[in-house]
Amino acid sequence: MLEVGCGNGDKLLAFQSAGLEVYGFEPGTADYNACQTKGLNVFNQTFDVSTASQYGPYSLILLTNILEHLPYPENFLAELSPLLQRTGVLLINVPNDFNAFQELFRANTKSLPWFLSPPAHLNYFTPTTLTTLLEDKGWIVRHRTTRFPMELFLLMGRHYVAHPELGKAAHLERVEFENSFLGGNEDILWRFYDSLAQAELGREVIVLCDKADAASDPA
Repeated sequence: MLEVGCGNGDKLLAFQSAGLEVYGFEPGTADYNACQTKGLNVFNQTFDVSTASQYGPYSLILLTNILEHLPYPENFLAELSPLLQRTGVLLINVPNDFNAFQELFRANTKSLPWFLSPPAHLNYFTPTTLTTLLEDKGWIVRHRTTRFPMELFLLMGRHYVAHPELGKAAHLERVEFENSFLGGNEDILWRFYDSLAQAELGREVIVLCDKADAASDPA
Protein backbone atom coordinates (compact mmCIF):
# COMPACT_ATOMS: atom_id res chain seq x y z
CA MET A 1 0.00 0.00 0.00
CA LEU A 2 0.99 3.60 -0.53
CA GLU A 3 0.16 6.57 1.69
CA VAL A 4 0.75 10.12 0.47
CA GLY A 5 1.42 12.42 3.42
CA CYS A 6 1.87 9.60 5.91
CA GLY A 7 2.71 11.76 8.95
CA ASN A 8 4.37 9.81 11.74
CA GLY A 9 3.64 6.50 10.02
CA ASP A 10 1.10 5.07 12.45
CA LYS A 11 -1.33 4.08 9.67
CA LEU A 12 1.46 2.54 7.63
CA LEU A 13 2.53 0.58 10.67
CA ALA A 14 -0.99 -0.75 11.17
CA PHE A 15 -1.22 -1.95 7.57
CA GLN A 16 2.25 -3.43 7.77
CA SER A 17 1.19 -5.36 10.87
CA ALA A 18 -1.74 -6.69 8.83
CA GLY A 19 0.71 -8.14 6.30
CA LEU A 20 0.99 -5.45 3.62
CA GLU A 21 4.20 -4.10 2.16
CA VAL A 22 3.94 -0.37 2.83
CA TYR A 23 5.41 2.80 1.34
CA GLY A 24 4.83 6.46 2.13
CA PHE A 25 5.70 10.03 1.23
CA GLU A 26 6.25 12.55 4.03
CA PRO A 27 7.98 15.91 3.45
CA GLY A 28 8.00 16.93 7.13
CA THR A 29 11.33 16.29 8.82
CA ALA A 30 10.02 15.42 12.29
CA ASP A 31 7.36 13.02 10.98
CA TYR A 32 9.82 11.47 8.55
CA ASN A 33 12.26 10.85 11.40
CA ALA A 34 9.45 9.20 13.38
CA CYS A 35 8.80 6.90 10.41
CA GLN A 36 12.49 6.03 10.28
CA THR A 37 12.51 4.99 13.93
CA LYS A 38 9.66 2.59 13.09
CA GLY A 39 11.59 1.06 10.21
CA LEU A 40 9.11 2.16 7.54
CA ASN A 41 9.77 2.66 3.83
CA VAL A 42 9.09 6.40 3.60
CA PHE A 43 10.42 9.02 1.19
CA ASN A 44 11.24 12.41 2.75
CA GLN A 45 9.71 14.47 -0.07
CA THR A 46 6.47 15.57 -1.64
CA PHE A 47 4.74 13.00 -3.81
CA ASP A 48 6.62 12.03 -6.95
CA VAL A 49 4.91 9.68 -9.40
CA SER A 50 8.15 8.35 -10.87
CA THR A 51 9.42 7.35 -7.41
CA ALA A 52 6.10 5.81 -6.44
CA SER A 53 5.85 3.82 -9.66
CA GLN A 54 9.08 1.95 -8.85
CA TYR A 55 7.31 0.08 -6.05
CA GLY A 56 3.80 -0.25 -7.48
CA PRO A 57 1.27 -1.11 -8.55
CA TYR A 58 -0.46 -0.92 -5.18
CA SER A 59 -3.51 -2.70 -3.83
CA LEU A 60 -4.36 0.31 -1.62
CA ILE A 61 -3.57 4.02 -1.89
CA LEU A 62 -4.43 6.21 1.09
CA LEU A 63 -4.95 9.99 1.01
CA THR A 64 -5.79 11.44 4.41
CA ASN A 65 -6.35 15.22 4.34
CA ILE A 66 -4.37 15.71 1.15
CA LEU A 67 -6.68 16.88 -1.64
CA GLU A 68 -7.71 20.07 0.13
CA HIS A 69 -4.08 21.24 0.07
CA LEU A 70 -3.42 20.74 -3.64
CA PRO A 71 -3.79 23.47 -6.27
CA TYR A 72 -4.80 20.92 -8.92
CA PRO A 73 -6.34 17.85 -7.24
CA GLU A 74 -7.75 16.68 -10.57
CA ASN A 75 -4.24 16.27 -11.99
CA PHE A 76 -3.10 14.44 -8.88
CA LEU A 77 -5.99 11.97 -9.09
CA ALA A 78 -5.15 11.28 -12.73
CA GLU A 79 -1.52 10.57 -11.79
CA LEU A 80 -2.58 8.04 -9.15
CA SER A 81 -4.66 5.87 -11.47
CA PRO A 82 -1.76 3.97 -13.14
CA LEU A 83 -0.25 3.28 -9.70
CA LEU A 84 -3.26 1.33 -8.44
CA GLN A 85 -3.88 -2.31 -9.27
CA ARG A 86 -6.95 -2.80 -11.42
CA THR A 87 -8.74 -4.38 -8.46
CA GLY A 88 -7.18 -2.02 -5.92
CA VAL A 89 -8.81 0.56 -3.64
CA LEU A 90 -8.26 4.30 -3.28
CA LEU A 91 -9.24 5.62 0.17
CA ILE A 92 -9.72 9.39 0.48
CA ASN A 93 -10.46 11.51 3.54
CA VAL A 94 -11.16 15.27 3.27
CA PRO A 95 -12.87 17.76 5.62
CA ASN A 96 -16.64 18.05 5.14
CA ASP A 97 -16.81 21.84 5.31
CA PHE A 98 -19.93 23.91 4.69
CA ASN A 99 -21.98 20.95 5.93
CA ALA A 100 -25.50 21.54 7.22
CA PHE A 101 -24.54 21.53 10.92
CA GLN A 102 -21.88 24.17 10.31
CA GLU A 103 -24.25 26.30 8.26
CA LEU A 104 -26.99 26.03 10.89
CA PHE A 105 -24.61 27.15 13.63
CA ARG A 106 -23.39 30.03 11.47
CA ALA A 107 -26.97 31.13 10.77
CA ASN A 108 -27.90 30.97 14.44
CA THR A 109 -24.84 32.85 15.69
CA LYS A 110 -23.93 35.04 12.68
CA SER A 111 -20.50 33.43 12.79
CA LEU A 112 -17.89 33.69 10.09
CA PRO A 113 -16.81 30.39 8.46
CA TRP A 114 -14.15 29.51 11.04
CA PHE A 115 -13.23 26.36 9.12
CA LEU A 116 -11.76 28.31 6.20
CA SER A 117 -8.00 27.86 6.32
CA PRO A 118 -6.16 29.76 3.58
CA PRO A 119 -3.53 29.33 2.31
CA ALA A 120 -3.21 25.81 3.76
CA HIS A 121 -6.56 24.67 2.36
CA LEU A 122 -6.99 25.52 -1.30
CA ASN A 123 -10.10 23.38 -1.89
CA TYR A 124 -13.29 22.66 0.02
CA PHE A 125 -15.26 19.53 -0.78
CA THR A 126 -18.76 18.32 -0.18
CA PRO A 127 -19.63 14.64 -0.66
CA THR A 128 -21.26 15.57 -3.96
CA THR A 129 -18.41 17.66 -5.35
CA LEU A 130 -15.79 15.09 -4.33
CA THR A 131 -17.77 12.33 -6.05
CA THR A 132 -18.14 14.47 -9.18
CA LEU A 133 -14.41 15.15 -9.29
CA LEU A 134 -13.56 11.48 -8.83
CA GLU A 135 -15.96 10.30 -11.50
CA ASP A 136 -14.61 12.90 -13.92
CA LYS A 137 -11.14 11.40 -13.45
CA GLY A 138 -12.19 7.78 -13.95
CA TRP A 139 -12.91 6.70 -10.38
CA ILE A 140 -16.06 5.14 -8.96
CA VAL A 141 -17.09 5.73 -5.33
CA ARG A 142 -18.10 2.38 -3.85
CA HIS A 143 -18.65 3.42 -0.25
CA ARG A 144 -18.92 6.65 1.71
CA THR A 145 -18.72 7.21 5.44
CA THR A 146 -17.66 9.93 7.90
CA ARG A 147 -16.49 10.59 11.44
CA PHE A 148 -18.08 12.20 14.48
CA PRO A 149 -19.86 15.50 13.67
CA MET A 150 -17.92 17.80 16.00
CA GLU A 151 -20.31 20.65 15.17
CA LEU A 152 -22.87 18.95 17.38
CA PHE A 153 -20.96 20.34 20.36
CA LEU A 154 -21.42 23.85 18.95
CA LEU A 155 -25.15 23.28 18.48
CA MET A 156 -25.38 22.00 22.07
CA GLY A 157 -23.77 25.16 23.45
CA ARG A 158 -20.07 24.30 23.69
CA HIS A 159 -18.72 27.18 21.61
CA TYR A 160 -15.18 25.92 21.06
CA VAL A 161 -14.75 28.30 18.11
CA ALA A 162 -14.97 31.42 20.28
CA HIS A 163 -13.46 29.60 23.27
CA PRO A 164 -10.72 27.23 22.02
CA GLU A 165 -10.01 26.04 25.55
CA LEU A 166 -13.28 24.07 25.31
CA GLY A 167 -12.01 22.09 22.35
CA LYS A 168 -9.98 19.54 24.29
CA ALA A 169 -12.96 18.44 26.38
CA ALA A 170 -15.07 18.04 23.23
CA HIS A 171 -12.34 15.97 21.62
CA LEU A 172 -12.04 13.71 24.68
CA GLU A 173 -15.80 13.16 24.75
CA ARG A 174 -15.72 12.18 21.08
CA VAL A 175 -12.92 9.70 21.84
CA GLU A 176 -14.89 8.29 24.77
CA PHE A 177 -17.95 7.89 22.53
CA GLU A 178 -15.98 5.94 19.92
CA ASN A 179 -14.16 3.83 22.51
CA SER A 180 -17.54 2.68 23.83
CA PHE A 181 -17.95 0.55 20.70
CA LEU A 182 -14.60 -1.23 20.90
CA GLY A 183 -14.55 -4.92 21.63
CA GLY A 184 -17.04 -6.24 19.10
CA ASN A 185 -19.55 -3.45 18.52
CA GLU A 186 -17.62 -1.43 15.94
CA ASP A 187 -20.21 -2.29 13.27
CA ILE A 188 -22.80 -0.24 15.18
CA LEU A 189 -20.51 2.78 15.16
CA TRP A 190 -19.81 2.48 11.43
CA ARG A 191 -23.51 2.01 10.62
CA PHE A 192 -24.13 5.26 12.50
CA TYR A 193 -21.37 7.05 10.61
CA ASP A 194 -22.50 5.58 7.28
CA SER A 195 -26.00 6.90 7.89
CA LEU A 196 -24.64 10.37 8.68
CA ALA A 197 -22.63 10.27 5.48
CA GLN A 198 -25.75 9.52 3.45
CA ALA A 199 -27.20 12.75 4.83
CA GLU A 200 -23.94 14.56 3.90
CA LEU A 201 -23.22 15.18 7.60
CA GLY A 202 -20.19 14.34 9.72
CA ARG A 203 -16.89 16.15 10.09
CA GLU A 204 -15.19 14.39 7.19
CA VAL A 205 -15.94 12.91 3.80
CA ILE A 206 -14.42 9.44 3.61
CA VAL A 207 -14.75 7.49 0.37
CA LEU A 208 -13.56 4.13 -0.92
CA CYS A 209 -13.04 4.14 -4.69
CA ASP A 210 -11.84 1.94 -7.48
CA LYS A 211 -11.06 2.59 -11.11
CA ALA A 212 -14.08 2.86 -13.37
CA ASP A 213 -12.76 0.21 -15.75
CA ALA A 214 -12.22 -2.32 -12.94
CA ALA A 215 -15.81 -3.55 -13.21
CA SER A 216 -15.20 -4.70 -16.80
CA ASP A 217 -11.96 -6.52 -15.96
CA PRO A 218 -12.52 -10.31 -16.02
CA ALA A 219 -9.79 -10.70 -13.41
